[in-house]
Amino acid sequence: ILALFGELTEDEQEQIDLSRVYELQEALDGANDPMPAAESVDCREASWNNGEVIYTDRTETCTSVENSTEAVTWNAGWYAVSGTVTISEPITVNGAVNLILTDGCTLTAEKGIVVTSTNSLTIYAQSEDGGTLNATGTADDSGNASAGIGGSTSSFDSGSITIHGGVINATSGASRWYSGAGIGGSTPSSGNGGNSGAIKIYGGTITAESTGYTTGAGIGGGGSGGTGDGGAGTNIIIYGGSITATSHSTGNGGAGIGGGSGQQNGGTGDAIAIHGGVVRATGGSLGAGIGGGGGGKKSGDGTVTISGGTVTAVGGSNAAGIGGGGGYSGDYGMNITGGTGSVTITGGIVDATENGGGASIGNGGNTTAAATVSKTNAIVFENGAGTVCGDVTLNGSYPVPADYTLNIPAGASLSGSGTLTGGGTFTADLSEDMVSVPTDLYYNGHDRSNDIKTRLSDGLTWGIVICGQTFTFSGWTVAVAKAADSDLTYTATYTNNNDNTNTFTKTITLQKSGTDLTSEGKVQTYKGDTLTKDFTASDTITVKATPTATGEAPANSAMFAASFTGPGAGQMAVFVGNTQVSEAVDAGTDGSYAIAVKAADVLEQGNVEPNGDPITLTAKFVGNNNMADAAGTVNINISAVAKVEKYGSTTYVGNLEDAFKTENDGATITLLANVTRTEYLLISIDCILDLGGHTITCTGGKAVSTFGQANVTIQGAGEV
Repeated sequence: ILALFGELTEDEQEQIDLSRVYELQEALDGANDPMPAAESVDCREASWNNGEVIYTDRTETCTSVENSTEAVTWNAGWYAVSGTVTISEPITVNGAVNLILTDGCTLTAEKGIVVTSTNSLTIYAQSEDGGTLNATGTADDSGNASAGIGGSTSSFDSGSITIHGGVINATSGASRWYSGAGIGGSTPSSGNGGNSGAIKIYGGTITAESTGYTTGAGIGGGGSGGTGDGGAGTNIIIYGGSITATSHSTGNGGAGIGGGSGQQNGGTGDAIAIHGGVVRATGGSLGAGIGGGGGGKKSGDGTVTISGGTVTAVGGSNAAGIGGGGGYSGDYGMNITGGTGSVTITGGIVDATENGGGASIGNGGNTTAAATVSKTNAIVFENGAGTVCGDVTLNGSYPVPADYTLNIPAGASLSGSGTLTGGGTFTADLSEDMVSVPTDLYYNGHDRSNDIKTRLSDGLTWGIVICGQTFTFSGWTVAVAKAADSDLTYTATYTNNNDNTNTFTKTITLQKSGTDLTSEGKVQTYKGDTLTKDFTASDTITVKATPTATGEAPANSAMFAASFTGPGAGQMAVFVGNTQVSEAVDAGTDGSYAIAVKAADVLEQGNVEPNGDPITLTAKFVGNNNMADAAGTVNINISAVAKVEKYGSTTYVGNLEDAFKTENDGATITLLANVTRTEYLLISIDCILDLGGHTITCTGGKAVSTFGQANVTIQGAGEV
């Protein structure tokens, strides 16, 4: 064409418009551009397994997504976005397309991503919020409006869309009057709105909005133009992630999640299931937060199942928070029938609010149809009034709005490691399952009935703390009695004053008490009746100890017996280190223990020396049914004048005469201190007397005398 154009005269050329030829040339040039190079890209694929999202790493060979000022078609296969990419004309998905958002990337689809009914788009990320996709739909000259991701201006039904992660911001296209869904179906200027395909969300941060006069859903069906019906939002399943879906309408509105608005009938929100994640859904005028879209004659029905996650749903005017779209009867013959709600809640935390005439959960306004609502094992707030439904285990933290209330009815229970923060009033209808008996009370040697009653009565007066909040109730009293056969077991009987037949009991078991043997004066030593810490090797030491119950139980103390029988439960013995140096004894009638300890045994078995540093005696108590093991110490001094060594055994004496007893015949006796006597020392055994540098002095004359055939050898430095 251009060659022929060159053969024309100048006047002839001026009469010809070549603009379409130049467009064709650009398209041909673009078609001849080389394809972007393929590369291996990692991503995470999510699945739902045993109530949680599980991620699996995978690596795919991908075509790189490049900047473009022209329309782009992605054919079936894998694509990856890196860096900052802008595509200023619509992106069309053809077949099964997989898109990876790499960490830190941003893809801006200025005229949306078209995924029509026979095609599918699956979006992956390398981490939960690793890359960003901004997709804004478009409108044509006829007033048709596409979805941000989904139906186009000419093909209104959406294909299937699956999101595994990433930051996804999807905004509807908008003409003067009509707006498509944020994610899902598009809105024609005339006729029925586009239906959503199957939509699955496993994770990521997703914001989906439809904004305009007549709108589609935030996520779900498109709106209708002319006299059509709103598009249906069906098979929308959320497993995880943070999802905000909103329909902003100044006229007829779609659901936050569910059906689009209809000039005749609102779109249905059907087979919507939420299993996890944090979901916030707000409907437009007459649109449910989650469920049916608003209609000109009848609003859409909503069928919703919630089994987990944290869900906040706000209905548009006269619509349900969760369930049917809105309806009302007004002036000038205005009559719109509300949609019917079928809602099943089996878990999670749900906050549903209606806006004017519908139910918070159930039907929209102005309908006689019967709603179907079931709520079990969940915390459900309806217009700010919360109820614990069934048995709920709370994990994690949930911020309750400041003016909300929460009640635990009889037969329901709330437990778990989670916490409720904020909130207004927390109340409960007392039941056995609600009462948590104290577990931090210990046996203290006395009947603790009054202590337990005070603790439990405080709970009745001031409330019981559950999951970080104090739940209050009234009309109940409690009585406490100790079991006849145990010091540790008590029974608390709760009685409803308004109905004396309404009673229940709880069993409280005290913890075994700790045992105090460490306080000042708990362990003392005596010589006879004299309190002292100074002894000779020939003395008998009396260790007296009185263990008492305390408020906590220490760890057990290790015990090792030497030549003595180790103590049993409730008994006490004296140790030097881990060596037992006394017999085990039982308590006296006053609860104290008196333990006889030979000073010689302390020196010999305890392997300690006399005449030196203080020696630590440890009185060890073996726990019984009420009190735990315990140990207390006392420091004493033991002096000795001599040590006796015979056959490899060493004993010590505090009186010198004791060294020369008959049983020490043949021993070596070593002085350990100077000795002054009034009478001489009579030795009647064969022995070696080692003076050891010390002196034996007798004030009455000679110091040492032998008797009979005794053979005595005196050696070593010293004097006699």
